[in-house]
Amino acid sequence: MTERASSVEALEAQIARLTQERKDLERQQQRLRVDELKALADAYAAQLKAAGFSIEEGIQALQPHRPAAEPPAPPRHQAIRPAPFVTAPKSQPRPPMDTVHLRAQSVLGSDAIDWLRRPHALLGGMTPSQMADTPQGEEKVLALLTAYARGA
Repeated sequence: MTERASSVEALEAQIARLTQERKDLERQQQRLRVDELKALADAYAAQLKAAGFSIEEGIQALQPHRPAAEPPAPPRHQAIRPAPFVTAPKSQPRPPMDTVHLRAQSVLGSDAIDWLRRPHALLGGMTPSQMADTPQGEEKVLALLTAYARGA
């Protein structure tokens, strides 16, 4: 029986050792997750800064998206507007909004028009189209599109 008792004691000791190793590995895994999260947060902050946004704007953008209310339908007597991607001939300089439309289309594809019309937290709740009406706003919208193109 002593051989069996020592065998049981050896198994119990091995179980205790393995249990402790598992706990140590779980603590190490948790530390690695925290380190990885810090690295991701630092990278996100750097991408925001490179695109001209503040960390506060980035945090706001991470909040759950609330769909914007549909804009009211224009009155029936209003003139028909040209398609949004009509461009000027090459001999004429492009209006700023054309540049934004083309960049949005190249980055977002068929979602570009919807994206340009939807309020965006990183743009202070304005739509990219509204923001692009000013030179500084156009730069912000183009920087945001550049960040999207890079996978931010």
